[in-house]
Amino acid sequence: MVEVTFCVKGHPPKKTSEKSMWSTENQVPRLIELRKQALEARNQACLSNPFDEKISLELKLFGSEKELDAIGDLDNLLSGVCDALQPKPNNPTLEVSKSFNSPDLVEISPEKAILFENDANIHMLYAEKKITSRDQYYTVTVKPIEYNT
Repeated sequence: MVEVTFCVKGHPPKKTSEKSMWSTENQVPRLIELRKQALEARNQACLSNPFDEKISLELKLFGSEKELDAIGDLDNLLSGVCDALQPKPNNPTLEVSKSFNSPDLVEISPEKAILFENDANIHMLYAEKKITSRDQYYTVTVKPIEYNT
C-alpha cells in the first residue's frame, strides 16, 4: 500500500467563511508550499497520479503552546489542507491569486489535483496539535483505506 507523507514548515492554509484561500494573500504562500511539498512527496512515492480510491488523511501540527493556540481552530486548518490538495473549486467567479501565474508553479497549478481529485474520497480524518520546542511545522499523511468486506 502506497502512502504519501511530507512535512511543511510553518502552518497550513486555513479555510474560513471569508474570502477564498485561493485569493487571500496571506494564505497563498501556505497553499503554494503545501502543494509543492505534497507533489514532491507524491513523486518520491512513485505515484504518477493522485489517489483515486477511498483514502485517509492525517494532519499533525507541531509548535509551542502559544503558536498552536494562535493559529486557530483545528477544523479550519484541516479543511484548508483538504481543499489545497485537490483542484480549486470549479467556480467561474472564484478569483485566484496572480502568484499562481509564475511559470515555475505550473506543476502545482490550482486547476490540478495534487493528492486527490475530490476530498469526498477522504473516508477517515485525523488531526492533532502537538506541543514541541522546535520551530513550527506540520506533517500530512495520505494513504488508501483497505476495507474488509
